[in-house]
Amino acid sequence: MNNSSVSSNCVNGSCKVGSGNVEQPFKEPTELQVFSLILLGLVILTSLLGNILVIKALLEMIRKPFVYCLVTNLAVSELINTICIPFAVSYLEMGTWVYGDFLCKIMIPMQVTSATVVTTTIAMISIRRFQLVTSRGMNFPSSRKGMWLVILGIWMFGIATSLPLFIFHQVVRVSGPASTDYESLSFCVERYPSDSPYEWPSKTSSRYSIARIFLCFVAPVLIMIISYGAVTVNIKKHIRHIAKSARGRVDSMQSNTRATDCNIDIRASSPPYPQMVPLRDIATRSQEDKTSSPARTEMKALLDQESDLIRMFYIIIFIFIVFYLPFQIFYLLHLLRLVEEGKYGFFIRKYLLLLTCFPSALHPLCYGTKSRFYAKAFKKLILCKR
Repeated sequence: MNNSSVSSNCVNGSCKVGSGNVEQPFKEPTELQVFSLILLGLVILTSLLGNILVIKALLEMIRKPFVYCLVTNLAVSELINTICIPFAVSYLEMGTWVYGDFLCKIMIPMQVTSATVVTTTIAMISIRRFQLVTSRGMNFPSSRKGMWLVILGIWMFGIATSLPLFIFHQVVRVSGPASTDYESLSFCVERYPSDSPYEWPSKTSSRYSIARIFLCFVAPVLIMIISYGAVTVNIKKHIRHIAKSARGRVDSMQSNTRATDCNIDIRASSPPYPQMVPLRDIATRSQEDKTSSPARTEMKALLDQESDLIRMFYIIIFIFIVFYLPFQIFYLLHLLRLVEEGKYGFFIRKYLLLLTCFPSALHPLCYGTKSRFYAKAFKKLILCKR
């Protein structure tokens, strides 16, 4: 979520402070408004319960594979985002910020930080899948300390890219229109020292927001695409290698048959098409000669656990892109002044923004239905079994 998504309620994205000239947006039908709020309430409840279960499931794990730590980090960031949603939605509905200067400096910047952590974590999981499938960089991170340093780095990146929001976010008050119930309207916006006091978003704010979109959304999405593309290419090469080896074995078998002129029981011999070995097993076998039996068993168990979860991350990434991409495109076009919001701009922006709330609820549902570990863990926690 971006900070201006809940703070630009002014004419075509520009606030003329002190003029009182604020265009009234399209009035949303009451029935649709009630329905959207009820649906959002269900999303918030599902997100809170689901992500808490995800976090608790990891805390009860004896061994904590890297992928599961990343998933828990994703759950923590989505939990923070969910806590911030009621403030953002009430801001949208009322059209004025009523929570004071302190929460203005905390809530919206924190929501932007959590969104950055979400995208970066999913990108990191994509890289981990590439490691598991291609057996490259399997030993990174090589220790539990290394895992937590990676996660700390993700949060530091999220905070660093959102730091200007924490510093420069403030409440700006303008005269309220006669048609509203407020004598003045308050907007929670970022205002830099060089900004003009009569217009928002400023050039500085727009440039920063555009840079943040490319750094915190476009770049992680490209990493996801490249990682999964490389995985697909690697799997196709592996399949071609197996097919080529199988054809060679068949040709050799036929040649030997003609040379010896013997009756060979094909069923008793080795099958011409070998069973395909999962690439993660190849990675495990490559380490077998270097490790003792207990270490090998431990490694295989961790890889099996990671593979169980990694398999369903196509769905996670699909959900993320489908629900986040429309708003990011709309917001970017707005910052570039390529679209005029007009009368319906606020209405469109509101529902595109609400779409970004759904992944926080859908992701835990995916874990519980597609991962054997989380299915068992959720059942155990919900039924209060030991």
